[in-house]
Amino acid sequence: MKNFMKKIGIRCFFLILLYFLLFHAKSCVQFASQGLLVWFQTMIPTLLPFMIVTSMMILLQVHRSFIRILEPFLYRIYHINGDSIYCVVFGFLCGFPMGARIVAQLYDQKYISKTEGQYLLSFCNNIGPIYFINIVFQGIRGGYHIAFLLGMYAIPILYGILMRYTLYRHMPITAHRDVTEIPRKSKLTLFLALDESIHSAFHSITTLGGYMIFFNLCTYIPICILGKMQQTNALPYLMNCVLEISSGVQNVLHSNIPWSMKEQIILVTVMFGGVSCIAQTISCIRTLNCSIFPYCVHKLIQSCFFYLYINMIYTLF
Repeated sequence: MKNFMKKIGIRCFFLILLYFLLFHAKSCVQFASQGLLVWFQTMIPTLLPFMIVTSMMILLQVHRSFIRILEPFLYRIYHINGDSIYCVVFGFLCGFPMGARIVAQLYDQKYISKTEGQYLLSFCNNIGPIYFINIVFQGIRGGYHIAFLLGMYAIPILYGILMRYTLYRHMPITAHRDVTEIPRKSKLTLFLALDESIHSAFHSITTLGGYMIFFNLCTYIPICILGKMQQTNALPYLMNCVLEISSGVQNVLHSNIPWSMKEQIILVTVMFGGVSCIAQTISCIRTLNCSIFPYCVHKLIQSCFFYLYINMIYTLF
């Protein structure tokens, strides 16, 4: 019965989607174009260089040398090996979906185990500080910039510590393992590593673009059913962010809904990432062969913590 209902639901979804593509073609093209534009103007220039560089560092086996100073400190906190620490540092610095992509690359190269990869995914795959400062800051009142920036990254950092000593307390500590015993690809030259990294990065960024276009197109369906996006109605904007965060944030920024509501919609959905981000994460960690459900639960819990944090800031200030 469950499988039957699932098949019916999938068929209904595609029937609805085809209906809108055929009979609302102009609006569908507009929404798909918006997703394409955000991908081209925002995702490619901010993510593609990081994808190429971080991939090269792993292929050339020099990634750990960039976190030597932080490794002893973070090891005492998280009890993870240097390769995992690299994922923590660059996952937070580079931003989504680099956390998931680095996890997959480290797992593929046999630097980390599957359990370590699942643990890292619970808190390392977040919107990057560059995107947060350049885009999200536009929807935050000046007095709250630092407070919300701190909360955006302090909550996942603390959540990672909490998970290490609760759900993942029995995960083996592999900081002192002999990495020479781990099978890896033969060492590449600089230009071969660059070539492989570029191919991999363009495949990943193109896939992410496809997800952004598809889910931004899907946002038109609930908007059309609920009625056209009203400048003062928050629900369509919330649904837009839940489905596709990048274009959703842009639409919220240009809306006339109250500032406090605008801030909460942007901040909470940015922390969660949205359905498009979940699909992109699935694409990145395909070789890890693990369920995406725990990742979604972790993101939802962190979003709830962030919502409470936002309201605490409003109360205090």
